[in-house]
Amino acid sequence: MPASILVVDDDPSLVEVLEQVVASQNQTATSISDVDEAIRIVSQEHAYSVLVTDHRLGTFSGVELINLARQHKPDLKCVIMSGFMSDVDPATLPSDVIRLEKPFRMQEFIDTVL
Repeated sequence: MPASILVVDDDPSLVEVLEQVVASQNQTATSISDVDEAIRIVSQEHAYSVLVTDHRLGTFSGVELINLARQHKPDLKCVIMSGFMSDVDPATLPSDVIRLEKPFRMQEFIDTVL
């Protein structure tokens, strides 16, 4: 069964590229660059099997988004991306969340997410 991936980043061009990368692997992705829309989706929709989120999302963080999503789907596979991974407090990040440091190669993204 193909993975259904939710990609969240406040950079619209990056989410578009990542959605294309996922599609090139015959998987389904929903890409969101608006944090309010991402919050709504993780709170109400549970059809995705992987959440990939940037750490810095304006007033909201990727860690907060992961924690919110897991309130509704505790076994959700989560990947946090950041160009500033040192800003991600390990004490607030669940230990099974995969870290992906920006910039990354597309093959690294594929290997990590899929």
